[in-house]
Amino acid sequence: SESRRRSRSASRGRKRRREQGVVNTWNTDKQFGFVSCTSSNRADLFLHAEYFENDDQRNRAKTRGLKRGDKIEFDVEEPQAGKKSAQA
Repeated sequence: SESRRRSRSASRGRKRRREQGVVNTWNTDKQFGFVSCTSSNRADLFLHAEYFENDDQRNRAKTRGLKRGDKIEFDVEEPQAGKKSAQA
């Protein structure tokens, strides 16, 4: 969507440290899961396959899925509903 494009391009311009975490769960059929932050004391975050900026990583998440324990780096974005989600 247009709002997603705007928020992605705005976050790319910032020089901030990416969070690190591990995948807790992943539902390959629905293409989403939850990630635990290992670089900060954040609550678990929702991650959807569409949030991957790299096309190869996005396609892998959509087709093969992610496994519990997979390590990822991501930015945390605040959606309009107030829930936190990860963008890998």
